[in-house]
Amino acid sequence: MLVHICCSVDSHYFLTRLKADFPNEKLIGFFYNPNIHPRVEYELRLQDARKSCGKLGIELIEGRYDDVFWYEAVKGLESCAEKGERCEICFDKRFEESAKKAAELGIKSFTSTLLQSPLKDKEQLKNSLQKISQKHGVDFVFVDYLSKGGMEAQNKAAKEAGLYRQNYCGCSWGLINQRAKKDEPIFESFSALAPRILPSSAEDRLDFYAKNSGEVFRARTLDYRCLSAAIYANGELLVSYPLLYSSSQKESFSANVLLERDGVLYLDKDGARVVPLQKMNEFLEKSYKNTRELIFSPPTFEEEMKFRLSLIKHPFDMSPIFVVDEPIFDAKYKIELKFAISYSAMEQTP
Repeated sequence: MLVHICCSVDSHYFLTRLKADFPNEKLIGFFYNPNIHPRVEYELRLQDARKSCGKLGIELIEGRYDDVFWYEAVKGLESCAEKGERCEICFDKRFEESAKKAAELGIKSFTSTLLQSPLKDKEQLKNSLQKISQKHGVDFVFVDYLSKGGMEAQNKAAKEAGLYRQNYCGCSWGLINQRAKKDEPIFESFSALAPRILPSSAEDRLDFYAKNSGEVFRARTLDYRCLSAAIYANGELLVSYPLLYSSSQKESFSANVLLERDGVLYLDKDGARVVPLQKMNEFLEKSYKNTRELIFSPPTFEEEMKFRLSLIKHPFDMSPIFVVDEPIFDAKYKIELKFAISYSAMEQTP
């Protein structure tokens, strides 16, 4: 039996039950989900599915990741609510590819772990499976492993296996609509200028779950992303690097130099500071030639936070701090800063 797999948190218990209920069937997993966005989230869920299938002794085949094809298929349905027409098309596309793969391999039946999701419409899934099976001449298997304590058993199995529990279905439109209701930023879709792993990002989770095989402890953390930043001295734009967790009351404000200590300029608005690159080089034992090089090859998150903490008196000080080649003492400064802050869960080992 070919089993379309959407994610391991839903599939792990589902596959365990299938093995028990169909002991004479060889189960083959098929990971085909071009709807998942962004690509690193796709890689994270694929990695987790491989881990789950490995634990259960099930072969896993990866389908083609063709997000362009998926976006074209749901064009015009971006604002549809969950369980609406966009989901129906999404199911059809993934089930059709699954049925084709089953026929290609000479497998007579197929099913999907989407049936295990408590957030999906079971009748919608059943109708799609039936329609696609008739079209391609492959039987579909409809099972209900959620009722009669199945949800609790699923959560327990996923927890014990240390599997990744995502907080959105997978597609960008569903994510956008979900976050819009809560007025929350969409950190999953933010990309940094330079390749650097930030806490609670998909890249961070990809690394964590690649190493983890036990229970997961989720810590509540303050998440930050800088969207854009600029600093001007006497009207001239300076090449600058805003330190992590730099924030301000206004997106744009002017400030004068209040005082200078150890090369750092303290401005008279929002606790803003302007720091020479040399001070960062000395503290982190780096050798950045200029701030432009720093922008495209920044230190690690841990290194940068250590440097930030060396400049402030309180660990929760989120004042804007900019690194520049050389601060100008007798200048009138203007700062532009856009950022996003949210709370999220960061996976750790207990």
